[in-house]
Amino acid sequence: MSIILLVIKTIWFILPAYVANMAPLICKNIKFLDRPIDFNKTFRDKPIFGKHKTIRGLLCAIIAGETIVFLQYMTSPYLDSILVLNYNNWFLVGLLFSVGSMAGDLIESFFKRQLNKSGGDKWFPFDQLDFIVGSLIFISILQVPPLYMIIILLLLTPVLHLLTNYIAYKIKVKDVMW
Repeated sequence: MSIILLVIKTIWFILPAYVANMAPLICKNIKFLDRPIDFNKTFRDKPIFGKHKTIRGLLCAIIAGETIVFLQYMTSPYLDSILVLNYNNWFLVGLLFSVGSMAGDLIESFFKRQLNKSGGDKWFPFDQLDFIVGSLIFISILQVPPLYMIIILLLLTPVLHLLTNYIAYKIKVKDVMW
């Protein structure tokens, strides 16, 4: 199998997590449920997750991830050569990718706050890989992805993450470049 096909299969597999990870940023101007997930509680006198981790962002991530998985389910009969997952239980697949993505991001945010880093501080490579690790752990409930996919994701995701963040910064969707 060619490397290009392996990368395409990998991106198709992880696409719901990528989209779920971007969704809170896209929904940031929606004021409905703009409440911190941690309800402004603290741990060791530091925010648990921070004010930028909102219920709205979590719901947007789940809706976005579910939408992508539903589209993958609908197109799966035509894309058999790149499928790794069975999408028949598309709702569960979407939930695992979306919630896993956000769980990884929240865990990273927790440690970032405990280390006195603000939401806008760089923390390479954790900022780029947190959501991938979370989604891989959660989707492994249904199926552990092949090792080549995990390797491709760990190499490709930081590059894609930095590139998309730079573009989002340039078009003024994000306030910081990372």
